[in-house]
Amino acid sequence: MSPAEFFTRAVATIQRQHVEPVSATQLADRALRELESVPPAGAIRVLVRDNEAVLTHGESGSAAATVTVAWPADATAADVGRALTEAGRFVIGRLGTNPESVADTLLRGLARVDVNGAYLPADLGDATAGVGLEIRMRDGALVVLSPIEGGPAERAGLRAGDRILVIDGVSGAALQNTDAGRLLRGAAGSRAALLVARREWDQPREIVLIRERIRVPTLQRKMFGGVGYVRISSLGEQTARQLGSAVDVLRAEGATALVLDLRNSPGGLLTAAVEVSELFLPEGRLVTSTVGRSPAQNVRLRTRASAQGRWPILDLPLAVLVNDGTAAGSEIVASALQDWGRATIVGTRTAGHTRIMSIFPLANGGALKLTTSRWLTSKDRSVDEGLEPDIDLTGDAGAESVARDPDRDGSLRRVIELLARRG
Repeated sequence: MSPAEFFTRAVATIQRQHVEPVSATQLADRALRELESVPPAGAIRVLVRDNEAVLTHGESGSAAATVTVAWPADATAADVGRALTEAGRFVIGRLGTNPESVADTLLRGLARVDVNGAYLPADLGDATAGVGLEIRMRDGALVVLSPIEGGPAERAGLRAGDRILVIDGVSGAALQNTDAGRLLRGAAGSRAALLVARREWDQPREIVLIRERIRVPTLQRKMFGGVGYVRISSLGEQTARQLGSAVDVLRAEGATALVLDLRNSPGGLLTAAVEVSELFLPEGRLVTSTVGRSPAQNVRLRTRASAQGRWPILDLPLAVLVNDGTAAGSEIVASALQDWGRATIVGTRTAGHTRIMSIFPLANGGALKLTTSRWLTSKDRSVDEGLEPDIDLTGDAGAESVARDPDRDGSLRRVIELLARRG
């Protein structure tokens, strides 16, 4: 496959699959501007105007140091594919850069048309050694969505809402989610220096973390008097089964009410969110609906009957803890239980991550991660600004602590007291 055909297919994939219409000119603009980041950064300058881009290398002003690539006003994916190929050849010729590296740069630029999208290179490095952070770009800033329980970041005190300004000398504002993830990963035992800002701090602080192999913990369960407690750190293939078994054990231990802790839970699989919801809702209830550009992406997902016959769990009072680190699939669970009046949602406004992402493999072994649809709650509500809890603890003393211990965790203490009064 020629480079022009490769880029043409990548552009066409984005235009066909992205949740919002994207013009070929928009994609050309994003991709070509990204070439300024090819090392040494700034060696290539890119001026995009109308339907062309002027690329310049060096200060000589000679014809060999400048190239103009253009595309028609009604450009197709093939037009942009040819323009990207020509620009890439110029960069390779002037800087002697590896062609695969230049291709990765252009693909990373294409993915920037989606604020939550990313280009996933074929080699993502050591995915098991990191600092234990879920991160997102929000309003041009790299924000901590959730520290992973027990990981280096949580032990160092990082929390949801912290802004990462710099990672090992690289500005967080210039990074996509995947770029930042690659910088945070590395060899086990290596150091990662972060410059972190927090609303309560007068100035940013440098926090140095030691990378380690991260093992996301499974469900955690505890008993607090007659209240059973289950913490879900993420939603995977086995989450619903594990949760059902945990509730069975808590019942046997005397639980007369349940707390489902979704704080700092970044979600996971859409199917897992539906399966967890149907543990607590009658058969046939709508959990969520997805809305995309094609009919195949418009889906209404309902609860099904339990094959085991032990569920749904409808007799135990239920409260769900949320905060601004509760995102995506975890928001689907909380909103479904709120919409149907099955649970009291307690905490602070959630993240508002309503985009559903899909992965599209590319011929070079990499892939594009794109937003292909958005989800609505079971009552067709949009929670782009976050799900509002039934009991808002914003500003309450101790509410921000997520310690899973009512003596130190103000939100958990409030929920236990609430369920005890109802019992």
